[in-house]
Amino acid sequence: MVSMWLTIAVALIGVLGTLCAGWLTGRRADRQLRDEREARQFEQDRASKKRLYADVMRAARAFGRAVVSEQGVPVLRDALGRLADVTSDVALETPDLAERSLGQVLEKAERLLTLAVQRPATNEVITETLTDFHSAVEALNGRLNAEINPRRPH
Repeated sequence: MVSMWLTIAVALIGVLGTLCAGWLTGRRADRQLRDEREARQFEQDRASKKRLYADVMRAARAFGRAVVSEQGVPVLRDALGRLADVTSDVALETPDLAERSLGQVLEKAERLLTLAVQRPATNEVITETLTDFHSAVEALNGRLNAEINPRRPH
């Protein structure tokens, strides 16, 4: 005959095992849900940055094209204004990037605008400054790509 205590112990072990299994399953589901949420947030942030950084690159390249095609000071001022606007948006997202790379691009763009306004500047000076501007834009492009494609958190 089986003792009453043995029956109670087996019943308690069964109940505790069921409760522990439910708890572990719940923790695993919570962790999976959290990981999925983080992955979605990561992708949303990445897509947002990608759109914002694409706007910056379009504005920078449009300014460069306006300088090369000698479209005139009003067009250059408008292009520089658009570049400054998108730069301020990036400054809200990533301030350190705005200070370094974007700051250099804006500085070179303002220098090109100054040279365009003064116009007695020689072609050599404009070409050199334009080369510096393009180098700064390419460096910015590299930094933006690094920002868009960081190592994904695990």
